[in-house]
Amino acid sequence: MKKQQIGILSLPILLIFVGVVAYLLGFDYSAVLNEIKIFLTGGYRQIGLDGFNLLIMITFVFGIVTLMILSAIASGIIVSAIKGKAKPTKISEEFHKILEKETEVNKRFYDAALIEEIFARGIFLGILTMVFTGTTAFYVLLLLGNGIWSFLHIYNFEEEDRAVLRVVPHFIFGLLISYLFLAFGLGFLALIVCTITHYTYNMIVLSVLKLERFSGKNIASMLVNIAIIIIGYYILTQRGVQLTAITPWITENTIKPLSLGILDMILAIIVIRYSIELVADICLLDKEVFLARWEKVSDNALTKLVLCWAIAIFSILLIYFEYYVIKWIVGFVFKFTIQAVIILLAAMSITKSVETIGFSSGFRAWLTGVPVNFLLICVFITMGKVDFIIICTTVIFLSGVHDMINLGMKSES
Repeated sequence: MKKQQIGILSLPILLIFVGVVAYLLGFDYSAVLNEIKIFLTGGYRQIGLDGFNLLIMITFVFGIVTLMILSAIASGIIVSAIKGKAKPTKISEEFHKILEKETEVNKRFYDAALIEEIFARGIFLGILTMVFTGTTAFYVLLLLGNGIWSFLHIYNFEEEDRAVLRVVPHFIFGLLISYLFLAFGLGFLALIVCTITHYTYNMIVLSVLKLERFSGKNIASMLVNIAIIIIGYYILTQRGVQLTAITPWITENTIKPLSLGILDMILAIIVIRYSIELVADICLLDKEVFLARWEKVSDNALTKLVLCWAIAIFSILLIYFEYYVIKWIVGFVFKFTIQAVIILLAAMSITKSVETIGFSSGFRAWLTGVPVNFLLICVFITMGKVDFIIICTTVIFLSGVHDMINLGMKSES
């Protein structure tokens, strides 16, 4: 299957995935759409969540991203019908050239989303609404911040195609994410949730830009992942352990020790990691370019195994550093103390430093990396240091071995 065909097919698959996951986690599309209507018609004071935990955050991120993509498709079709299809820009041509060489996709685009959210939501809705109070002031700031932010996207188009109507999809995007910012309290937490949502939307949409084709090796990879999941889950159930044992880490804001031993924790993380990897395969996210870093290493298997252990040791040191640094920054600067979110920020910081080429591969690394790093940091906090070192080195080492197996499939195909 060709790259362009894979790209066209992957977007609806990803859309169905995030939409269904949000629904299964409890996202009430009807209730949220009604709240958005209230928000847009002057009732912003009625918007807000009763509580918060990571599960609620994940649910809203996926649910709002689903609405964003659907609205972008619908408004894009209407705008194209009125103004005609926009011509490819010089920016997009250069963008494609950079895409095939860029190795810091996650970092650059997460940081870009953060900067945009600080400007459009953080300053206008988070700070200025404390200076200019009242309903009228709120909506003036909402329209002003969102209007400036969306209008700046007009420069994504060639000069002859530039028209205010072209950025209507961006304006609608801004309204939806402004609702999210309001729902999560207009503060530091809201900024983080909106940044993650913004980044997730961008990466899903840009994941249509593929750098590899779909072939038999992708199916072989799926079968390997399925085998790992079945074997890991079977061993866990034989030991009387269910994956739901780790749910307190995403439903409670303070991370507490779980009644899981070293082997149980290793198996649980592995099953979760490769379940997400399987989802990434089904969603047709690039794999080869994600594995490209191994091609730079010697063909000697022993050398690669040693490198796996080295990466595992480095990951331990990185977890120590990232967690304590981010904990200090958000605690000292923002007076923010929700432990689960601090851990999530550390996990994202670790993950976005992973080098990948292209958006599709970058999104795969993000989907699989953030949950695993989050769980490893929770292990670091709640279990003994020796237990943590054993669990972390084993999980990272096995991930490296898995990557090498996939790379072997590629070379043989």
